[in-house]
Amino acid sequence: MQCKIEEYVVTRNETGILVLTGTAPSCENNPMVTVTYEEGLNKAIELSAKAADDGNWNRIWFSFEKSSPEEVIYGGGEQFTLNLAGRNWPIWVREQGVGRDPDNPITGIMDAAEPGSGGAYHTTYYPLPTFLTSGGFAFVGSMNKYSELQFNTSTYNTVYAHGNEIVGTIFQEESIVNLVKKISSLYRVPPPLPTWTDEGAIIAVQGGTERMLQVLRNCQAEGVQVSGLWIQDWSGKVETSFGYRVFWNWQWNETLYPGLDTVVEDLIAENVKVNVYINPYLNIEGNLFREADSRGFLLLDSSGQSYVQDFGGFFAGTVDLFYEPAVEWYIGVITRNILDLKFGGFMADFAEYTPLDAQTRNESMALLSGEERHNLLPAFWAKTVRLALDRAGLDGEVIAWMRSGYRESQDYQVMVWTGDQNVDWSVGDGFPTVIPAALNLGMSGFGLSHSDIGGYTTFEIILNRSQELLLRWAEHSAFSPLMRTHEGNKPTLNAQVYDNQESLRVFAKMTKVFKALSPYRRFVINELND
Repeated sequence: MQCKIEEYVVTRNETGILVLTGTAPSCENNPMVTVTYEEGLNKAIELSAKAADDGNWNRIWFSFEKSSPEEVIYGGGEQFTLNLAGRNWPIWVREQGVGRDPDNPITGIMDAAEPGSGGAYHTTYYPLPTFLTSGGFAFVGSMNKYSELQFNTSTYNTVYAHGNEIVGTIFQEESIVNLVKKISSLYRVPPPLPTWTDEGAIIAVQGGTERMLQVLRNCQAEGVQVSGLWIQDWSGKVETSFGYRVFWNWQWNETLYPGLDTVVEDLIAENVKVNVYINPYLNIEGNLFREADSRGFLLLDSSGQSYVQDFGGFFAGTVDLFYEPAVEWYIGVITRNILDLKFGGFMADFAEYTPLDAQTRNESMALLSGEERHNLLPAFWAKTVRLALDRAGLDGEVIAWMRSGYRESQDYQVMVWTGDQNVDWSVGDGFPTVIPAALNLGMSGFGLSHSDIGGYTTFEIILNRSQELLLRWAEHSAFSPLMRTHEGNKPTLNAQVYDNQESLRVFAKMTKVFKALSPYRRFVINELND
């Protein structure tokens, strides 16, 4: 049953807060909704709209009048369409999907193989219940359950949420710039990016110590400005039908990368940092999974056993990042196996896959719904990473870049990347999507993001990376906060920056542009943080 508030009374309570009490007498049970408006910091209005706590109401809508039918709307976190007007936007953390367009055959192929995996226009790793308009209005929601930003009418912008309450902050300003400043003021100022990232590109390479050094020397010989190498398979590799993937057991694989500890030290002396990879999941074939399982540090299924999920070619459990003993243990893993080896940074991937029936040992978090824990895990993952860097005293020296996020993630993250784009020009999931993604995320309060140069998702025959796409993407990335390549999930099918002299020559020029822009980039980042 859906009810519309028809009658209301406006009063002020004893502390001066404006209170609107509304009822729907024509509706069964005559529900009561209480709306409070309180003046906050920076001329904000703190909004709370709550239906009666009588167990009858589990959905709520709150609408704001548009400034005009032509109003332009931005935000929603990392959305891959710039103007959000005219559509509804589910705020739900998940994979962005592959193709994200029903007219793209790749989307159909993915959905046929696994329903929903093709994605849609609204699927994203980093949604936020935040929007701002060309009419000078902004809303920053504080809901953790599933919600939607509904912009499909010409008269109202509506926030819809599961549960019986919508809570948020409202700003009104004369310009988009001022709105963004107000939204950004709600979050902590992040530590500065490490200065070494200004010196050039981070080159992705896999396959072992010898190959990583060979690629580095080939790049340097052609004038490429290299600030770092990124060896995501440092912990080992897994061959799956989807391609070359990482063994999720977060410790140095000395067989694949012999002498890596010495190489890391030697490259530091050359001002080249080695970067690695980690996520909050543990492959069941690894010793870290066995330790976490035996110590009760993984999310649980309904039977009280460690929750094991299929990740496409292998199975893994999720570290219970809501449970303090598990967090402390994982901080130790990051510290011993990554930070103590003097790696310059790491991709802190994933966190979108928390099942709705997964349980935690944290008693207070266990009281929340599965929806809330699902959306919140990315923020707890970001917090865990930040705690590891804080305790090691390495903020501003070691960089962690992440793709997933939700409310409060911005308080802990330093850098985001836009996820797994297709290695093509498609407007649904290719190169063109990374610009609106960065702009909407920036206008939602997090301004530092970049993308995999050349994209990621690759398929035999139908979806391979061309040299043209790779180098155009590099041109774009020269003007982003971080310049980093990716080989893709099937590296041998994709053009790589180190393939030939022509690619190296053009890429070298772009890395020099990126390096030359470092004073300007620092100025802009400082302006953002101020």
